[in-house]
Amino acid sequence: MNKIIWLQGVFLSFVLGAGTSACWAEELPDPTRPLTYSSVKQDKTPQLALQAILQRATGPEAIVSGQRVKVGSTVKGARIERITDEAIVWSYRGERHTLRLRPRIITRGNP
Repeated sequence: MNKIIWLQGVFLSFVLGAGTSACWAEELPDPTRPLTYSSVKQDKTPQLALQAILQRATGPEAIVSGQRVKVGSTVKGARIERITDEAIVWSYRGERHTLRLRPRIITRGNP
């Protein structure tokens, strides 16, 4: 009889303990943080993909992340600065970046 009561007590403490531990799993606010605190979001550089470069009579164009762009266009907040035969130069928040097309695979002879 005592063994049954003891097992019931262990079972109840396990169940109640598991139920209350879920409440403690939530993140509690820091009580020392000022009320006017706001976290600063870090601005990440956009990830662009250069898919094609086109030479048009009106000037060079490129396909960047699925959009057709010219010099001066913007994609995901980045400004296209220059388009060459094999690369583009773009800037974002004062930083310049270069995207190049993949090198062509040259085969010799008949395929």
